[in-house]
Amino acid sequence: MWNITDLIRQGSVVPPEKQIQLGKYPPKPSRKAVVLKQVDSPVKYFPGHVILRDPMTPKACLHWEQAIETCGIKYCPEALQIIGKLMKESQDSGRKDAEKELQKHMLYCIEKTEKPHCRLALRDTEMQIETLPAIIECVEEWHIKKIPEHPTIDTFPFTPVEERSKLIAWLIGEINMVWKGNGLDEPDPNA
Repeated sequence: MWNITDLIRQGSVVPPEKQIQLGKYPPKPSRKAVVLKQVDSPVKYFPGHVILRDPMTPKACLHWEQAIETCGIKYCPEALQIIGKLMKESQDSGRKDAEKELQKHMLYCIEKTEKPHCRLALRDTEMQIETLPAIIECVEEWHIKKIPEHPTIDTFPFTPVEERSKLIAWLIGEINMVWKGNGLDEPDPNA
């Protein structure tokens, strides 16, 4: 029986699984470090849930940061106070309450007419179109009624306007929580 080193010296084809053992190819990344986070849509017109990958991939993180910079996504003072409370909260029940409070605030802050408010110009269709590719990149799986399983900028539903704005605001809030690392204190369910 030949060993792997002898086969390589003779120029024989070595199966990929043996090449991995030899260090020719890096091993596939472990999924243990990845948490798939299911978040339920609070938008009644778009019921269902999405699955977010936590941590984000480098490509998703880059797209997200570019979208934030391009679209000028901002938080109003009230949202910043809620985020501060969320960051300080270490107990599960308090953290969940603060997350719900932030999510509720984000859904309705875009309807304010006075300044400053969250997500400057988010109701603007152009800004939502600019943000959507990054949102699509950050969502691992879509399970929301009226949205295709693999949406693109051309297949994502953009009417009714009010419901679309709420959906995109909710997605931005959830993706921001992953991006900022708000789940760092939670135990890894894969560990």
